[in-house]
Amino acid sequence: MALLTRTAELDRFCRKARKHPFVAVDTEFMGERKYFPKLCLVQLAMPGDFGETALVDVLAPTMKLDSLHALLSDNSVVKVFHSAKQDIEIFYRQTEQIPSPIFDTQLAAMVCGFGHSVAYATLVRRLASARIDKSARFADWSKRPLAAKQMAYALSDVTYLRIIYLKLKETLEENGRSAWVDDEIRILTAPETYRIDVDQAWRRMKLAHISADTFSVVKELAKLREQLAQQLDVPRRFLLSDSGLISLAGSQPRSSGQLKRVRFAGNSQLVRKFGTQAMAAVQAGLSRKNQKGFPVELEPRIPTERDASNMLRLLRKIIARDVGVAEQLLASSDDIQAIVTGDMNARPLLGWRREVFGARALQLCRGEIALTLSNSKFRIVDLESEH
Repeated sequence: MALLTRTAELDRFCRKARKHPFVAVDTEFMGERKYFPKLCLVQLAMPGDFGETALVDVLAPTMKLDSLHALLSDNSVVKVFHSAKQDIEIFYRQTEQIPSPIFDTQLAAMVCGFGHSVAYATLVRRLASARIDKSARFADWSKRPLAAKQMAYALSDVTYLRIIYLKLKETLEENGRSAWVDDEIRILTAPETYRIDVDQAWRRMKLAHISADTFSVVKELAKLREQLAQQLDVPRRFLLSDSGLISLAGSQPRSSGQLKRVRFAGNSQLVRKFGTQAMAAVQAGLSRKNQKGFPVELEPRIPTERDASNMLRLLRKIIARDVGVAEQLLASSDDIQAIVTGDMNARPLLGWRREVFGARALQLCRGEIALTLSNSKFRIVDLESEH
């Protein structure tokens, strides 16, 4: 293992890495007090039990990452990550380019039956027959010098990733599901996945049981909070918590005095420092409250819709069990709600998901199949074949 603190050292390592079919990649960053996470360390490992490994100190004075970015964009080298989204987002913010091609071991593990969002430590234990010391997991990666325990922990994040990648790749080839992972990676590597639409900021919040009038104000306040958080590079919650935002939207203050007295919001940074803009957002939301656009997912659900969702969840459970994949890979809660409300572009009705789950979901909604319990095991019954 080498700790790379000079650009020339990184350049030499990346030149060697580009001669291999793949390289394992991970990052350490600090994001607790930032809107955009601060990259502090990059871990790299070349193939082989004794393949070269490196920790790239991106905070070292004069360190330039051009050769690293060239490696990440080299189409002849697969970049192997575990749970790649946040790593990719960090690199995308730096260069507006997405590493390619990539392989995400967490996605692949879901397809191979390891469960939803399986942890790296679990895969290390089950596929590499090893255990990792996680005591340095929450270390401050921005401080220098790095402790020996920190460096050992960081290195383990790519050392075993090489073994996991090769074993999952072999399993996917055996079960013929490589295309399933490819479909997921296409979404993961699409630039729009990482572009922040401030108009959609409200979707990050849990908004059950709010009125259409309140929702129109929530949208405007969430948009303002997102814009300010980006400008100031601070977490959204530093300006105003979600509960405070919902309280503010529901109170709909008409004056600055009323604004400052809103419970959970009146003493927030958003109100104290940006009260004029907050009032403008409230007024903008109120002016639009009668416009069409209250989202389907927030509308009160009638009992039949709720029952249909529950049936589809049971169907998902049965199929996931039979196929050997994580339930959430087949359909999320939002996906199921989309099917119930008749959205034929819902994710489970497209691509490989339609063949595995979506077609059956539509049959269930049309009353063509039933779910039964026999010998303590749920099963799918084709009603037409029963007659």
